[in-house]
Amino acid sequence: MNNNLKKTIRNHSFITTLVVVAIVVVINILAVQIFYRFDLTQHKDYSLSSASEQVLKNLEDDLTINVYFSEKLPPEYLNMRQGVEDLLAEYQNYSGGKLQVNYIDPKDDADLKEQLTVKGIPELQFNVLEKDQFQLTNGFLGIAVDYLDKEEVLPVVETTNNFEYKLTSAIKKVMNQNSVKIAWTKSGTESTQTYKEALKQLRENYEVAEVDLTAGKLLDSSYQILVVTNPEKELDDVGRYIIDQFLMSDKSIFFLVDGVKVDKYLQPQENKTGLNDLLINYGLTLSNKLVLDTSSDMATFSGGYMNFMVQYPYWIKVTKDDFAQDNPAVNQLESITLPWASNIDVSQEKIGSNQLQYLAKSSAKSWLAKEPISLDPQQKFSADNYNQYNLAVSELGHFASYFQDKDNPLADKSVEKISSTDNGRIVLIGDADFLSDSFLAQYPTNSVFFANMLDWLSQDESLISIRSKGVTDRPLKQLSDRQKTAIKYTNIFGITGIILIVGLVRFILRKKKFRKIKFKL
Repeated sequence: MNNNLKKTIRNHSFITTLVVVAIVVVINILAVQIFYRFDLTQHKDYSLSSASEQVLKNLEDDLTINVYFSEKLPPEYLNMRQGVEDLLAEYQNYSGGKLQVNYIDPKDDADLKEQLTVKGIPELQFNVLEKDQFQLTNGFLGIAVDYLDKEEVLPVVETTNNFEYKLTSAIKKVMNQNSVKIAWTKSGTESTQTYKEALKQLRENYEVAEVDLTAGKLLDSSYQILVVTNPEKELDDVGRYIIDQFLMSDKSIFFLVDGVKVDKYLQPQENKTGLNDLLINYGLTLSNKLVLDTSSDMATFSGGYMNFMVQYPYWIKVTKDDFAQDNPAVNQLESITLPWASNIDVSQEKIGSNQLQYLAKSSAKSWLAKEPISLDPQQKFSADNYNQYNLAVSELGHFASYFQDKDNPLADKSVEKISSTDNGRIVLIGDADFLSDSFLAQYPTNSVFFANMLDWLSQDESLISIRSKGVTDRPLKQLSDRQKTAIKYTNIFGITGIILIVGLVRFILRKKKFRKIKFKL
């Protein structure tokens, strides 16, 4: 009986083991077929966004992505390569079998290298450690996206940061889903060198052309957005008319204008743009005052032969809580930095029933600079009272022309004047310096904010969620001097005090225990 029982138990254990093994095998087989990853990051930084998924689902024909990565890469690029491969695997998973990814190492293929050069994918030089010494080697880190007879190229992929945005943008381009044309204003002999990097980034996703508001001609109707920056000279009625009629044509205008101009010697002067009459007609007034904020960034200045860093209230740091939380262009941003920004006043009477939104505000602890304005970074900053100010606003809806009751100032009177529109879109920021090359290098979230607003103005919000992923800047909460002092002395004496208290308690407990033992004896 015992032998039979043992035999039954052994058979049962064997069957159980077989069942477990079978279940594990089935799970592994299913796991190979089903692609799924758990992404626990706040903004799902390692998962495809819904915008990318939608683009892939809209593929009507086969899409090919050729990855020209050299096999031998420096160690610092290995994680990047793995990240690219993982992301491309997700792209394939959502493409419904219409996406093919080819990994190609050009190696010593001279013909292929020549073809890549023609495509715009350069051969790079790397320092690789071999046999305990650094050696110079050549390689490629480019990607080409082919769809039907069109091709878009990512010349160099050095990081996975923003890679999904660039790749999805390239796919949309070859699918003819991104053909927005932007006009960037220049006035007189004004140079756009100040915004060289911003223009470079724009041209990656848009058709951008520079236009002259003093030329006396209306803008081509193919442009969808007009970007207006500080004019070199005050605009006359001709320049104002060109801007006004563009808006009346159901188009969008992005104003980046300083209320106060600051030169390299930190000397302020009123910025006479000729735009305020136009803006006032639309219900918006750009102040000629500067806003200071306790929520500010560090700035580096030169003093004699030395550089120094100082907390500079004129460089306003707009944080998450002060963005419009119901606007997709800004609600995922952690911060932007606006140097020497002016506040924007709104006329509710002029706005009427239009949709008005305060995109970015200063903190509740901000104030206006007193006259005469001093920009000295070493001064003692103080305020009589605090307030909150509008730094960026948007307005959508009905606009009456500034020239509704005025004559057409252009020489060419053949084009009929448009008196109003019900579908105009305006964004106004009381600062133009935030987009200059020097600030974009230091504050990359500024360019994200700008690009998001352009997508929003063009009514193509699909790429906004992708661009904002992984862009994280979480500044420390602003504290009062009393709070800072309390934290300082807590750090100095708090830990020491806790150790002394714990030691004293242990001493007392041990003394009581010793007395009890002595009493028993």
